[in-house]
Amino acid sequence: MGSVASETVETAIPFQFQRVLSTEVGNLMREVRSLSVILHNLSLVAFDLEETEPPETTAAVHEPPPALQPHYLHDCHQLLRRLETGLSRTEASLDSGSGRQRLQARLKWPFTSTESRDMIQDIQRYNQIIHTALAADSLAKLKHCLSRQIEMKDGLEKINRTAEKILDIQVKIALDTKRNQVLEDFGQFNPRGEYETNNRLRHDLTGLWLTQGPEFDCWYSTPASRLWCSGIPGAGKSVLSAAVIKECLHRNAHDAHKAIAYFFCTYRHERSQHMVNILSSLCIQLALQSEKAFRILQEYHDQLFSSHHISTKPTAEMLTQILHRICACFTRVYIIVDGIDECDNRVEANVKCLAELALSQGDDVINMALFSRDESIIRTCLEKDFSHVEIEAHTEDLQLYVASELNEKIASKRLRLRDPTLKDLIMTRLVGEAKGMFRWVACQLDYMCELPTDRARIEALSKLLPSLYATYDRILLRIDGCNDAVKRLVKGTLLMLSTSISSLCFEEICEAISLEDGATTLEDDEIVEEKELLRWCSSLVRVNKSSSFANGKRIQFAHFTVQEYLLSLKTRNSDHQYSKLREYAVSRVDGIDFFSFLCLRFLTMEDMERFPPTPDITRIIIPRLQQKALLSQEWFYRKLLLQFSDLNSPLFTWQLHSMWSVFPRLLEVLGESNTPGCPRFLLHQETADFILRTRERRPFKSSDRQFPDGASNEEVLKYFHSLIRLNDKIGMSAFLTTPKAELAKSTDIDPKRPGWNALHLALLERSYRVLDPLLTFGLDPCAESPEGSKPVHMCCQDNTSEALQILLRFGGSILDTDNVGRTVWHLAAEMNSVMVLQELLNLGDVDVALKVTSKHHETPICAAATQLRLEAVSLLLPFCRTEEHWTSSKALSAIVYEPIFFGVIQSLHGFGILSKTPCGIHALACAFYRAILFDDVQTCEKLYGLGCPLECELPFPVLVTPLALAIFRDSYKVMMWLFRKGAPVSTIMAHPTKDTHCTVLDLVLERPNLNILLWVLLDAYLAEEGSFAHQRSILNTPLILGNTDGLTIMLNKLQDKALGHGEVTGISIIRTGLLFLWQPHRNNATAANALLVHGADVNITDDKNCTPLFVAVEQGAIEVVELLIGHGANIDVMSASSHGLVDVAFAQKSWRMVNILLKAGLSSRQINVDGRNLLSLMTLWTCQPGTEPNIGLFKRLLDHGVDLYWKSSAADLTISSLKE
Repeated sequence: MGSVASETVETAIPFQFQRVLSTEVGNLMREVRSLSVILHNLSLVAFDLEETEPPETTAAVHEPPPALQPHYLHDCHQLLRRLETGLSRTEASLDSGSGRQRLQARLKWPFTSTESRDMIQDIQRYNQIIHTALAADSLAKLKHCLSRQIEMKDGLEKINRTAEKILDIQVKIALDTKRNQVLEDFGQFNPRGEYETNNRLRHDLTGLWLTQGPEFDCWYSTPASRLWCSGIPGAGKSVLSAAVIKECLHRNAHDAHKAIAYFFCTYRHERSQHMVNILSSLCIQLALQSEKAFRILQEYHDQLFSSHHISTKPTAEMLTQILHRICACFTRVYIIVDGIDECDNRVEANVKCLAELALSQGDDVINMALFSRDESIIRTCLEKDFSHVEIEAHTEDLQLYVASELNEKIASKRLRLRDPTLKDLIMTRLVGEAKGMFRWVACQLDYMCELPTDRARIEALSKLLPSLYATYDRILLRIDGCNDAVKRLVKGTLLMLSTSISSLCFEEICEAISLEDGATTLEDDEIVEEKELLRWCSSLVRVNKSSSFANGKRIQFAHFTVQEYLLSLKTRNSDHQYSKLREYAVSRVDGIDFFSFLCLRFLTMEDMERFPPTPDITRIIIPRLQQKALLSQEWFYRKLLLQFSDLNSPLFTWQLHSMWSVFPRLLEVLGESNTPGCPRFLLHQETADFILRTRERRPFKSSDRQFPDGASNEEVLKYFHSLIRLNDKIGMSAFLTTPKAELAKSTDIDPKRPGWNALHLALLERSYRVLDPLLTFGLDPCAESPEGSKPVHMCCQDNTSEALQILLRFGGSILDTDNVGRTVWHLAAEMNSVMVLQELLNLGDVDVALKVTSKHHETPICAAATQLRLEAVSLLLPFCRTEEHWTSSKALSAIVYEPIFFGVIQSLHGFGILSKTPCGIHALACAFYRAILFDDVQTCEKLYGLGCPLECELPFPVLVTPLALAIFRDSYKVMMWLFRKGAPVSTIMAHPTKDTHCTVLDLVLERPNLNILLWVLLDAYLAEEGSFAHQRSILNTPLILGNTDGLTIMLNKLQDKALGHGEVTGISIIRTGLLFLWQPHRNNATAANALLVHGADVNITDDKNCTPLFVAVEQGAIEVVELLIGHGANIDVMSASSHGLVDVAFAQKSWRMVNILLKAGLSSRQINVDGRNLLSLMTLWTCQPGTEPNIGLFKRLLDHGVDLYWKSSAADLTISSLKE
């Protein structure tokens, strides 16, 4: 903005020599010149303050809005632009070839006198505000000073107070474990990171032409409006979409009935291109803004993940229906989706689905805005039903962007200009040639920073490249001129970025590409620096520091056009000007091949352990290795294994005669002592599974050659172990005939698994062919491992039936238990191994086996139920009909609430397991408790039908009834259901939150909103002959809480009723009611009147001889005092301390109360226990600090003849007190 002011001054200079120059024009020029200086100073202060800002906060904490808000200067900027435009037009006329136009320009200033004066006043005001801001010693003060402009002009204080909310859609619901699971299952892609990135890339003040324009206002305010914003590549569509999202969040900040959801489809993340993920994300964002909306999503989640008969994958069709239902929870929903043109071959389907979402709504709630390129397939789908806005970088936006970027690059020393005027030339040329593309401008600015001299920059400005692709060609040509090491690093980087591996951070990519060909180690000084890589790749990549990434910054292609360009190099013809650039072409397939090979190399490095395994890398590696069936490509492993000399020891050369022997050797390289879940551990598992699969097709042939003569026991055991891993039955049989055969009984075969014998190792490796010769040789089929399991327990997975049969044939038992009392039945049931269970059922001893109880009190079917193994439970259920089979209430509780077990539950009900056994009753109670918490009447009805009693012991911290819990948790649907079912209401139980006893009646009285139920509840309570002995008074609760309506209902209903202790009259019911009423801060005349109407004794006394009137006067309850006096309350009462009402009233300094008592007939001439008359009392309390005297009362006492000169035994004359 400072540059605009400077240009305005320069443009206005020629006018100072015109004789027609008025005073207003001169003043205006002086003000603009002053403003230009202040703006320059402001830019220096702002830059310095921003440089000293504290470091970024973590991802878990939202940053506050930046202190320097350029939006405050928007009006100033617009005024300067208006002035510049008018002067530029007049300047052009002064240079015209027409003499008439030159004369007219000399005679006429481009603005009227009124306009000039208004502009002077505005600029003066801006000068004052910014001048004040320059005095700020911190960024916070600078923001405060600048914000005064908004406060003075538009009164937008609320925007500043709520600015921190715009970075995220607010979570307006309470989350628990189950709800978090819903978010996890549907949240396959979070667009928050893309929003943060694009919001950060946006330069302040740009894009206001859209967010403050009529098209946006019309879209925002018109129900069911639809907007399509399209533009050329690099025009800033994604940045503008972030601006639209931010503006909607601003406008919705104080309206809970409006919601917003957004999504960014990106070429970098394939998951963001799937319609199911797009709709799931929109559903989650909206569900987080409304309890009702979340319940809708949770119901759909339960259908997907709780039913055995329904697919566990959401579909676009169902999600569209769910999204419509969720949107109906709001009065308006704004949906913004960007990048629909980046969805590869899914573009048409995605566009049609989104358009249908907006068009098929029935209540005009959804306002949708889509951002994309103007492609024919998209235009065909949208042009009829969507308003169209063409996005093109406006000149003003480009000027702001270029000026800001130039200032930043100059300040950071990336761009060093010897001639300051070159800055204006760069700005003019780039803005003029940009053709609406921010991306092109960014590349040219980066190129200017790379040039060594001003002359080189001037020459480059005269030969600006016409397109983005030509610009990218220039970058690759520069890289191609570097040495081979640089080219290798850049190629590796581009290949890595083309794989959409978003979970690798910048540091990890630098490590990956730094591993040279043939290297088996990677030292720290061999890893390329991040800054160096960025310098080589130039404008092709950028760093993303989004707070959505928990483990550091990410590197990515700088723009979608970069990936498109690199992919296009594959089809570049040989006669192309730069055909040699084809070697930099990338594709997703190439990237996966490159990355997969890198993964295997890293996993087999000698110093792999120095790279700490992370869950992110673990989740990436195995899927990438599986993408092209790399585990079935023998050449891949062979190439790796040849790099390691230790694999070629003489002891194992016999294995290399077989092509497939390289796979067991890979297991050797990977090792056994890997951390579970780490990449090396997972690759070991995958390789072992592959070996098992290939054995069925390619059985290994044993070598004729055995271990060398004179081999040590350690070498023999190593060879013996290799026979087990290779599942070499022939070799094993041959070994067991040698003199070293006794070593087969050793428990030291594998140093990593001490105590395991050959049978355990063979079962672990799934080498079932060697079991027969080992057992024949005499190995014990019941030998225990150090972990307490026997070989038969390792046959609990499907496809282990062969091994199980072999073990049983040699003496193993299906009733053998492990160290926690589990049989193979238990283990197979826990793992849902239906094939093994079926085999066990065929073997006999079923009744005995299914009643074996482990140390966890579980039978096999209970073990399956606890793990929610439906297939296993269903298979065993016909054999488990008695209480002896169902010994665990935990197991029953686990399945009774799960819809997929509906058929099983019905069978258990028929067996009497649920309603006639302690475990069953407890399971029903646990499910009942859960249903009450979720106010789930349907489940309660189902449980009641299964035999759940209406009163049962719930898993609550204190003993409460289901009805009491429903009232306490505000589960009103279940509460009414229980009322209708006749649940007991008079049961005395512990209070849920207080150290006392209560009944349902007490809980209802604590909630005035439930007064409507009191009549029916009291009828039921009396019908059950409920006791009231647990309370000092039945009226306590409504009196304490001020529930007057409830009190009145109680009094009317209980009048002359039998309460279980004989007939109770109305008076005795409320005998202590009035006394209890006068607790501190109680002034409820309505309640007092209700008690009096129902016969309360108005003159009843407590242990201090205080009547209700006495207490009311003491508490200053004027309305109640008047009521009690009206009902004949005695005013001449004395407390146990011999103080009367007037003493109390004067002590309260309540002159109004004294007047009321005097009017009621209290003698004005009475003397209190201290010998004081009323005037003496009044003067005594009036003399207290801060007390205002009441002259009227004083005069009234005198008129009543109270002796002014009375002298009490404890005080001086009244007149003396007055004088004091």
